[in-house]
Amino acid sequence: MQVVVDLAEVPPRTIAAVDSPRGSGPLAVAIRAAFDRLYKNIQPQQGQRFGNNLLFYENSDSFVAGVTDAAIKTPDAGISVRTLAGGRAAHAVHIGDYVRMDEAYRAIETWMAEQGRQGSGRSLEVYDHMDPSGATPPRTDIYVFLSDKAPT
Repeated sequence: MQVVVDLAEVPPRTIAAVDSPRGSGPLAVAIRAAFDRLYKNIQPQQGQRFGNNLLFYENSDSFVAGVTDAAIKTPDAGISVRTLAGGRAAHAVHIGDYVRMDEAYRAIETWMAEQGRQGSGRSLEVYDHMDPSGATPPRTDIYVFLSDKAPT
């Protein structure tokens, strides 16, 4: 499946968040542990359901796991309400199994090289709600923030 990459303006997002180290084990294990901790300590904002899960990366040692439209129900030193800065980003959509998300990242890297753009080292993954029946594959929007202005 060919991955389409485009330029996107990502708005700031306010989330209930937990910072988590990547650790030395598999990233998927660290991500699950972060979301488990987060969901034990949050609730939907009044009159709403939880929004999207997201992962924000700004360095290679840690990540931020977050949920939109959530409020903190249990005080926990590691969980906070945080606003992620927006910005201009290369954007791709990945549909399907998470183990193949690297294809979208490679397409973004290729697109940036072709466009003469550079990443800032920050990226965001926004996970659509999963279909409990499994009939619809999961969708992930991937944003790699750009560090430079458009080439002239």
